[in-house]
Order: sequence, then C-alpha cells, then structure tokens
Amino acid sequence: MRIAALVFGLLGTAGSGYLGVKGAADLNDLRDLRRQWEYEQKVGRRPATEVDRGLAAEIDLLDRSAYPLIGGAAAGLVGCGLVLRRVGWAAGLAFAAGFAAPLALARDARPAVFTFELAVAAVLSFLVTRRTLYKKPRRRRDLSRDDDLVG
Repeated sequence: MRIAALVFGLLGTAGSGYLGVKGAADLNDLRDLRRQWEYEQKVGRRPATEVDRGLAAEIDLLDRSAYPLIGGAAAGLVGCGLVLRRVGWAAGLAFAAGFAAPLALARDARPAVFTFELAVAAVLSFLVTRRTLYKKPRRRRDLSRDDDLVG
C-alpha cells in the first residue's frame, strides 16, 4: 500500500503542480488583457459582449485556483514524505488537504481532473501501517547471566 500511495501521490502532485504553475504563468498575461478590455469598455471603443463576460469568469476561476493548486502540490510532496516514513494517517490528511483545498477555493470541479490521484493516495495512505522495528528480547530476571542465552 505504501508504494501505491506514493505513486498516486506523486502523480497527483505532478498534475496539481503543473496546472497551478501553468495557471499562474498564464494569469499575468490574462490580467493585462482584462485591464485592456476594461479600459476599452470605459472609453467606449468596445462594447461589453457575452464572450468578454465568459472570459472574465474564466480569468476569475484561474485566479482563484492557481495558487491553491501550487499549495496542493506542496501538500502532496509532504504526504509523499510522510508515506515513505510510514506515517499513514498524517500522509492521508496531507493528501486530502492537497485535493480538497483547490476544489473548495476555486468553487469548481475542473481542477479535480488533475488532482484526483491525491484523493486515491489519501485513501491508500490510511491503509499504511507502522512497521514494528526489531525488539531485542528482554532478559529474564530469574536466570543468571551465564544461563541466559539472550545476551
């Protein structure tokens, strides 16, 4: 389960990070375009159309979801580190936060296409158990040091 959770966590982290970084890079260009539209509408050179309103809504969605997706990628990396250390419950919480935060902040389900692997990794990481380390056998007190073969 640990390796499966790690693979799904890395896939979800890559998807979330790619979409977040690409969105943040595109956001600067789109903000300039939006300022130009607003200026042209204010001056009266260009009337507001339905296409402009739709593109403005897409820019707002990108603005609300780009940075939470980058944060979700960071939470996914933390979850991958925790699942490697076999701390399954904390890794599950980190993966779940990396999946849920962009969806809640964007108020849209489209980022879930790229971050769904984080939800799968969260479920799998809750199944990861702590490995019991080797415990040295305890010496029996009723035996002398020479009779006890443990050490």
